[in-house]
Amino acid sequence: MNKGKVIEINSKYAILLNDNMQYEKIKAKEGLSLGSTIYYFKEDLYVKKQKHFSKIVIAAAILFMMVFIQPQTIEPIAFGYVSVDINPSIQMEVNKNLNVIKVEAKNEDAESIIKDEWIGKNFEEVINEIIEAAQDKGILNETRNFVLISYYFEDEDEENQTEKKFEESLNNLYENSEKEFEMAVVKSDEETVEESKNNGESIGRKTIREKINKEVSDLLDVKEDIKKNRDVTVYSNNKNGMPVQSQKGKENNNSENNKKNTEGKGNTEKKGNNEDKGNSENKDVDNNQNNKGNSNSNNDNNKGNNAGKGKN
Repeated sequence: MNKGKVIEINSKYAILLNDNMQYEKIKAKEGLSLGSTIYYFKEDLYVKKQKHFSKIVIAAAILFMMVFIQPQTIEPIAFGYVSVDINPSIQMEVNKNLNVIKVEAKNEDAESIIKDEWIGKNFEEVINEIIEAAQDKGILNETRNFVLISYYFEDEDEENQTEKKFEESLNNLYENSEKEFEMAVVKSDEETVEESKNNGESIGRKTIREKINKEVSDLLDVKEDIKKNRDVTVYSNNKNGMPVQSQKGKENNNSENNKKNTEGKGNTEKKGNNEDKGNSENKDVDNNQNNKGNSNSNNDNNKGNNAGKGKN
């Protein structure tokens, strides 16, 4: 009998991570849930149905595999990458459902925080546990109160549904937290992810270094630079302890307000010009009428004078 944690469920099989840190497939059955730990037997393992071959062919194939092919473990395919930087730097791989399938410590401080039980859990729950662990260890405190999160998703659809779901989860995470810290979120790219796999730097630190063009040995040293960057979304609190709108949101709102103010100003000026034009036209009409009246009066006077002269 073996024990493993469910990290992925499909229609025909489920993928488990067993106590030996190996991935195995078992037949799908009722009652399975992501993140749950179950016991299973050899007969529960999922094996594709094979066509019948002669015993000689089967024996030859087995011998060939034993001699020339190294045993391989089945690993779930990573759909996205998420890093969390406080001072510990932790990087996760997630599947399409945003459940964690792999966790990696990017420095020594992270090694004391990482837990095997995070495999199979949703990334939001894992990030929350990372923050709580950092607070318990005094790493995240009143002085060091800044958290950097970076992410990248492969094969994203045109509507960016996964990214929207990710951002909603982060909003929910921050709103439900104690809010004793500020959180900055930045999107990474494929090149940075690939480079991160080959070195000890998280995608968050590398992405921010390129955004602000400064070294990032300590996040607190560049905290204000990070918060000012246009590509970074910042979650913070006001004096009443309520979360304020993110930096990106502020910029968008300011743009909209400026646009409305400009349009309003334009309409006011246009209205004023039209009124001035109308007044000018009315004034011209009045002047023309007065001139016409004066002309008629002069003509009548001249006519009267001419008549009187004729009588004389």
